[in-house]
Amino acid sequence: LPIMLTGTLRVQVISARGLKACDWNGFSDPYCIVSSGRARKVTSVQMKTLDPTWNESFTLPLRDATAISLVVMDWDRVSRDDKCGQASVPLGGLNLVGGQPVALDVALDTQGAVSLVLQFQDEQCLFGLDLPTVCMRERRRIPQIVEKCVATITEHLDHVGLYRVSGCRPAIEALRVAFIVNSSTAQVNTRGGANINDIASLLKLYLRELPEPVLPGRVIPLLARAASGADESKIRTDVNAALDLVSPQAAALIAYLFVHLHAVAAHQANNKMTPENIAICFAPTLTLLDPGTGNTADNTRALLFLIRRADLLAARIDVEHRASLRMA
Repeated sequence: LPIMLTGTLRVQVISARGLKACDWNGFSDPYCIVSSGRARKVTSVQMKTLDPTWNESFTLPLRDATAISLVVMDWDRVSRDDKCGQASVPLGGLNLVGGQPVALDVALDTQGAVSLVLQFQDEQCLFGLDLPTVCMRERRRIPQIVEKCVATITEHLDHVGLYRVSGCRPAIEALRVAFIVNSSTAQVNTRGGANINDIASLLKLYLRELPEPVLPGRVIPLLARAASGADESKIRTDVNAALDLVSPQAAALIAYLFVHLHAVAAHQANNKMTPENIAICFAPTLTLLDPGTGNTADNTRALLFLIRRADLLAARIDVEHRASLRMA
């Protein structure tokens, strides 16, 4: 599949050389048009030259873009402008992800070439962006990266050391880049060179880089109290009170994630991941020690409780997200 970019492309049109002569005097009056979809940017006109210098910059919004279009025109005062040449610039092979500027010379279909500098800015900012914003942009309650990873991992719940064994860094980075480029088209499966450890590590990486932990310090005391409680009614009250302290998107993610981790623990005879092992693996990812509200022991106790009592959360999961968890 071609790489599709969604974000902002900063385009610097530097110059051209060896353009086609379109006027009777052996020159052209060239200007350059750069476009993607309906977005279109135009440089100034350079008079009587086949080697114009523009040094003009502008931003071009991209939406699932695989290429940008480049057209050089010859301005005419009286008649219709003539086309000096055109080209399509594929974006997939330019290594634009990461924000580094890329310089290139683009050959036109007639003659000559245009010098550009391109710099991609990912507007999705998936890793490190707050959860409500991601969900709003994707129009989903659960981010696609979470659901896609969980859906694939759910097919391999018997994998030994699931979430404990680290993945391969290059494979994790390749998956990360795919989601940065476009979460909708990113593929998460074991047929593309990644294995389950890579996918599990990607999910933990995403969760770890959220600006606020999935389980912030303010919810830990309520969950720790629920973990030690005996009255089922009070346990449910504490769990609901804890989830009321986070955003609706975070509450949905907590429910989704811990129902999944409960399923992982249910296969402990094969994957060797007991609830205790899972809680230890995820404590640094999902919680943050806050001296004013909790401690490491409380964090782990809260995680262990939610893994074991995921039944308290299942009703919060929308029908549209149940398939990836294989819920009835």
